[in-house]
Amino acid sequence: MYPTFETFSSLWWQTSGATIAFTVLMLLVLRFLTPEQRAIYARGLGWMMLLWIALPPMLHVLLGYWRLGYGLPLQWCDYTGGVAGLALLTRRQLFYELSLFWGITGAATAMATPQFTQGTDWLFLTEFFVSHSILMTAPFFLSIYEGMRPRPWSWLRSLGWLNVAALVVGAFDYLVDANYMFLFTAPNAANVPLFQIEWPYYLIGFDIGCLVMFTLIYLPFWFTRREEIGADAWMESSASDRCG
Repeated sequence: MYPTFETFSSLWWQTSGATIAFTVLMLLVLRFLTPEQRAIYARGLGWMMLLWIALPPMLHVLLGYWRLGYGLPLQWCDYTGGVAGLALLTRRQLFYELSLFWGITGAATAMATPQFTQGTDWLFLTEFFVSHSILMTAPFFLSIYEGMRPRPWSWLRSLGWLNVAALVVGAFDYLVDANYMFLFTAPNAANVPLFQIEWPYYLIGFDIGCLVMFTLIYLPFWFTRREEIGADAWMESSASDRCG
């Protein structure tokens, strides 16, 4: 059982609600930067996200209560942060797509039903909300300001890669009696019916939920791409008519 805030409580609005608002504000402010300044921002954010993976375990070691069962960066949002950092630094298409689907879904879920797996000391609470804020910022930045777009069927491939990662983390959980990615015990969010389903059936619900979320994330790109293709076809048709 991990500490949590009840969704839509006053404390939730002060934390998760404020974090989402801050993320939106950050993305709007980036509009007023020059391309060179945004490039510097992207590099800085990318390296910060990679560093952030190691920060909580290092703090646990320094504070003297690191444990194998919860002290490694093996939660979904932990390694998604690493992928998003690599996406910002390398612009690799696969890293971008994983950060887009994993990052937005994972961060949105974490903001809706926060689970403080690292503890509730002010330092770890700050780390939780800041890290999930930049986790949402990275794919939006690459989409809005760098013009990156997911490929067809990338939403389904991202789900496949997520299940591969879950198998690897699940094997580790089994060996060390841990619960990274909540693969053996569901999050303790009482107001989410899915989390009340017994193991392993709630994992099926997780997979279906991710499939729905990934599809919803991809749909705006699909509609935009369809309109662009339609406009290009119309322009080609008009040009051929004029030539004829």
